[in-house]
Amino acid sequence: VQEDSPSDNQPLLEIGRQRIHAEMRSIAAMMDTIDDHFLAAVYLLASCQGKVLVSGVGASAAVARRMAHFLAVTGTPALYFDASEAIHGSLGAVESGDVLVAIS
Repeated sequence: VQEDSPSDNQPLLEIGRQRIHAEMRSIAAMMDTIDDHFLAAVYLLASCQGKVLVSGVGASAAVARRMAHFLAVTGTPALYFDASEAIHGSLGAVESGDVLVAIS
């Protein structure tokens, strides 16, 4: 960003503030959707005896990879599972006690 004068950057700053505000509203709206399904997912992941496999296709795959990485670096055995490759051998990574998170 070129710093010609502070007033020249005001439109960009306002766009940034608007985006952050929109994200805040979206996150706040999600609070009302958390219910027993959320708790079931939390308990399932917390009680996982194996590893957490996270899968998605397309844009969801990017989210799945990030989620698997985040879980792994915070101490939960996890990996990205490419379901479209499962029939070609990666299905062998699935074991009893694993949990699959499929993102759509």
